[in-house]
Amino acid sequence: MTLAGKGIYIWQLHRIAHGHAPTMVHKALDAGLTHVLIKVADGASPYNSQLVAPVTEAFQAAGIQVWGWAWIWLRDPEAEAVVAAQIVTDLGMDGFVVNAEHPAKGRHAESDLYMQALRDRVGDLPLGLSSYRYPHLHKTLPWEIFLSRCDWNLPQMYWVNECPAECVSRSLARHQALPVTPPIVPTGAAYGESYGSYYFRAEPSEIITFLDAVRAHNLPAANFWSWDWTEMYGPDLWQAIADYEWPPTTEPLPDVAQRFWEALLACDVDAMATLYHHNAVYVNAGHMVQGPTEILSTITEFLRRLPDVRFFIDELRADENVRFLRWHATSSAGQIEDGLETIGVRNGRIQYHSSTYHLIPAT
Repeated sequence: MTLAGKGIYIWQLHRIAHGHAPTMVHKALDAGLTHVLIKVADGASPYNSQLVAPVTEAFQAAGIQVWGWAWIWLRDPEAEAVVAAQIVTDLGMDGFVVNAEHPAKGRHAESDLYMQALRDRVGDLPLGLSSYRYPHLHKTLPWEIFLSRCDWNLPQMYWVNECPAECVSRSLARHQALPVTPPIVPTGAAYGESYGSYYFRAEPSEIITFLDAVRAHNLPAANFWSWDWTEMYGPDLWQAIADYEWPPTTEPLPDVAQRFWEALLACDVDAMATLYHHNAVYVNAGHMVQGPTEILSTITEFLRRLPDVRFFIDELRADENVRFLRWHATSSAGQIEDGLETIGVRNGRIQYHSSTYHLIPAT
């Protein structure tokens, strides 16, 4: 799952629109957000548990990616990983971010156990790391252990006592110098907080400077901390984020059903597998499987039984989030009639797929 455009972290869902999901979605769409990141766990304890399911469903139905995130304490690394993994997989979230800060410092064994347990349970779900903007000032954090199992690095580039553009440049250089360097998506400041006797508060002009710097470095996306703070104390910061135009960097892809058909014509099962969510379900007359790896194996076996196959499309029809693809085919093994693929789509990828057909063996 690719991150692109503007996103924002959410700490406490009930502080935004009183937890009313449709209002949140409307506001996010008006602001041009492409993704939100919602706290789902604090250590081994679920977080936002009463609201996160309906909010996730509402955002995804509107085409906005939803990533979970959790603060880790590493008191019981495996238990913390199990709780987070269970929530994000049960809700079908689009990714998960590990918020690793001072509790992880110097704790290499615990960090390794957490990340291994997390990756084992979420499969190919995209993972990200959220941590300090300057790694060289926090050398005891197990950077390599975290980043080696992450698909994204989301450093907190909060420009306290700095120019936002200089903060982005310096932080980016430090993170790119690490031994493991997944793609970087900066997180900017949309909050206020006391640092000793000094009170920092981001300004709307700084939001613009930060976003300009992110785009000048050709980075794909930017996040902010946090929506609930702007809701209560910083409507001017929210407005600055909302008003900033982040043009699309690529042409929109064809519909997922069209891409599936093109991959089927080419018998390209690897291309097909990329179209599915990590927890997608595939059903045919023989059995049901879940996940891209198992789906890939099932489709490969289907094509193996049809040597020299040639597919022909009869109809491709859409009905809201469902696609119906009717087809027939020829093969040295026989004629295939009444082929029907029923594809349930969520956020541009396949969540559910059933396949039926009738084979008339060659005589």
